[in-house]
Amino acid sequence: MEEANVRFLELGVPEHFQRHKQLAGLDNPAKAGYTTIRELVENALDGCELLRNCRPEIEISAENMGPYYRIIVKDNGYGVPDEQIPKAFAKIFYGSKFENRQQRGTMGLGGKIVLMYGYLSTTKPYRIISALPNSKKIYVYDLGIDLHKNEPIIFKRFDVPNDKDWHGTVIRLYSKINLTRINKIKEYLKLTAMAMPYVGLTLTVDGKVVFRHVGNQNIPVPERAKTVKPHPHGIDTHDLQKLIAEYKERIRNEEKLTLENFLIHAFQNVGPLTAKKFLKHANLNGDMKIDELSHKDLMTLVDKLNDFDGFIAPSSDCLSILTEENIVAGLKEMYEPEFVTYVKRKGVYGGHAFIIELAAAIGGKIEPPKNEYCFNVIRFANKIPLLYDQYNCALYKNIMNINFKNYGIEPFEKLAFIVHMCSTKIPYKTEGKEYVSADYEEINKTILLAAQEALRKVKEYLNNKRRMVEQTQRMNRFLLYIPYIAKNLSALTGYKQNDLEHMFKKVLNIR
Repeated sequence: MEEANVRFLELGVPEHFQRHKQLAGLDNPAKAGYTTIRELVENALDGCELLRNCRPEIEISAENMGPYYRIIVKDNGYGVPDEQIPKAFAKIFYGSKFENRQQRGTMGLGGKIVLMYGYLSTTKPYRIISALPNSKKIYVYDLGIDLHKNEPIIFKRFDVPNDKDWHGTVIRLYSKINLTRINKIKEYLKLTAMAMPYVGLTLTVDGKVVFRHVGNQNIPVPERAKTVKPHPHGIDTHDLQKLIAEYKERIRNEEKLTLENFLIHAFQNVGPLTAKKFLKHANLNGDMKIDELSHKDLMTLVDKLNDFDGFIAPSSDCLSILTEENIVAGLKEMYEPEFVTYVKRKGVYGGHAFIIELAAAIGGKIEPPKNEYCFNVIRFANKIPLLYDQYNCALYKNIMNINFKNYGIEPFEKLAFIVHMCSTKIPYKTEGKEYVSADYEEINKTILLAAQEALRKVKEYLNNKRRMVEQTQRMNRFLLYIPYIAKNLSALTGYKQNDLEHMFKKVLNIR
């Protein structure tokens, strides 16, 4: 029998994403153009939100250089420390996105993937310029990514004096993209500005400003998201091993390396009383040293953590919402609707707290749907506008499955929705963050209840509006007959016709 000639090779993480660009939304040059700008803007917004009360000012410029584009994205955010810049921008799965905190990025992946795509498609290094607040210097790096080793390649590094006390980040890259989807990019920026009216955004293409939104200085910046400890529900064995290693690194006192102390310090909302109740439920000794836990003990501990119902639900106080004020202001700026209602609901799935914000707007400049009851649903997840795969998205499906007739809504009503989900973990279906999974019943139910509550308020408004229309029509009919009634009464009573007409209008409260 002939032996098979099989070669076993190691594939680097960057090489994997280079081969499967579609996972990050880089299927073709047109989609890559949209994804590149979107990812860099989202990273810029995350950087700005690290500064309390920062009003983001983000400038994007794109210039056609012939075979490729030069893209520059500048923000006024927190910046990146000098020693972290190479790995933060040129090492896959390295960055600040791994904390248990609400943020636009999930794995520190998207931004670096588009930088890698640009570097590989043009072989030109990308430049990172950054400075922290109060930094005396501005640091400049020209970088590339070593595909096989997953390590940064530093082509050049220098610094310059920070005479103007600037802080933030500038990214300049060259990439083989095209901007045939410029309308999609403008729509993304428009929706970002609508949901966050305090953000300043400018997009310049070949020297021409194609989109500009001046940040509204009168709207408060929402509270930033906070980092929280993980919740015991949703933990797996790998997560537990990682938490134990971090706890051992942090706690040097041997006496505190017990299972009970670990539970209290590693998880949110677990105090001494809850820890004791859990240990009794799990039939585990709280004085046991965490070093003594065998692999079987760890797996048992994970199972018990997930099925114990005595833990307090994870808190949503750490989350940063768009806020009613921002959503309503954005809707009014875009549509000038005659009525807007806002609903906020909290929920929990898999040990992660989440909040659903939902607003319904009616009338004004809203376009009626092209098909019956196919209303516009504007979707956001952790403040990111979602523009693709809406029919598969939980944020769309749960609204469109409602029977709108029950709420007195006509098939071609001028109705639009904004729905936003924020969480420490958004269950996206793709690495490109294009839609939210509809596989979680807790999320589906919360979206549905929020939409139904909003639609009840819409129904009440429409009923009041129809009653007012009917009253106006009835009053107009009275007005037609008043002159004839007054004329006949004048002939019978001798009162002047004008006085009688005035009296009838006063009784009917008509000016």
